[in-house]
Amino acid sequence: MDRVEPVSGNLGIEPLYYAPKCILIIDDDPLARSILRLLFETDGYLCKEAENGALGLAMLEQHQPDLVVTDHNMPILTGIEFLQRLGKKSRGQVPAVIFVSGDSSRELKTLALQSGARAVLEKPYDIDEIRTLANWLLRSEQAIAFGAPSVN
Repeated sequence: MDRVEPVSGNLGIEPLYYAPKCILIIDDDPLARSILRLLFETDGYLCKEAENGALGLAMLEQHQPDLVVTDHNMPILTGIEFLQRLGKKSRGQVPAVIFVSGDSSRELKTLALQSGARAVLEKPYDIDEIRTLANWLLRSEQAIAFGAPSVN
């Protein structure tokens, strides 16, 4: 049997490696975090978790996620407070944020969007809906990063 030798020398072709996209899940409910983690990891994403908005802000600098899914009603720092501090703190690229809440008031939804959320979902949310939304946001963020026109 012939032995195959690796090609030596530089052929001018660099391999492309794509790291999996990272999603930061911020929710004080461990079950809700686990369900989302399972869902997103099944889709091939890397997931990090925080149990409140303050920990979420700290983790942003360390992990630089591509997407954040945050609950609203949490101790220490609510989802709205997280969004507001994210907007003030960030000097670079801000990840897309999906804001979820059991509060269905128009005022809260409007405030979340005005504070920087890219989407607002009401709890209980549909698993397929949040999956589709996350996939779409991650693809559109990637397209923006590579200079393609954003999709509205």
